[in-house]
Amino acid sequence: MHARADPDADRADVPQELHRARVCLLLHQHGWSPQIPARRVVQRDDEAVATWVSV
Repeated sequence: MHARADPDADRADVPQELHRARVCLLLHQHGWSPQIPARRVVQRDDEAVATWVSV
């Protein structure tokens, strides 16, 4: 006898693509906002960024 699989477990492995407007809506529903930099900073420490991203 096999245990029944959780129907939601299969969906967790399937990536979903969301439209930009839908992402904004989801962010606002949770009290967040999309933060898009207007420009790249002049003084940037690429080593610090790489360390931060790898964490």
